[in-house]
Amino acid sequence: MLKRFTKVGHVAAIVGLCLPLQGFAAPETVRWGVVGGWDISFYPDAKGCQAFALFEHDTAFFIGFDDTDGRRSLNVTLIDQSWTNIEDGEEYPVQVQFGPNPTWTLAMDGRVMNGYPALSIHINSDSDEAEQFVREFREETEMAWTVDDIALARLTLRGSLKAFDEVLACQNADHSLKPVPAATAPEEIVPEEAVSEDTAPKDTAPVSD
Repeated sequence: MLKRFTKVGHVAAIVGLCLPLQGFAAPETVRWGVVGGWDISFYPDAKGCQAFALFEHDTAFFIGFDDTDGRRSLNVTLIDQSWTNIEDGEEYPVQVQFGPNPTWTLAMDGRVMNGYPALSIHINSDSDEAEQFVREFREETEMAWTVDDIALARLTLRGSLKAFDEVLACQNADHSLKPVPAATAPEEIVPEEAVSEDTAPKDTAPVSD
């Protein structure tokens, strides 16, 4: 099940995870909009726009751009508090399949982000791999993630095409201008009805000892 929003504290903690971890207060994330359950925002520290969705069982997924140091990359991050043996700094061979397409194997970095286990990868945004990855993300209806033959998540991609269109529009906008304030403050967000059926199999297993 794809959730639009969840409780206030959890949203604030999860959404903030895509900002690079630094020793000072990060600039406030600027919400661009919500499309079909996907929340698109601009992250000033990364100088990039990303689409975020929170799924049932609190698996969070981000996809978008990181333009740190002027080297733009496609950033893909999954976060799930149940992945208890993900170690910060370790590399994991993670497989993802979009619909019936051939399976990708990604060398993803294990991270612990504000206490949450995560898997993340940066791909040169000008590469053929990034172009193909985005194409499959936009065109297919679901994605399945595994590591070491253990199912991590099977997630719906409903609305992903329009969501990534908005990521591109956000990325191409001039964010040096005064940002438009978010339509709704986090404290005022009310959970909305789910916009799609849960596609995760009941026997999906988290990474755990």
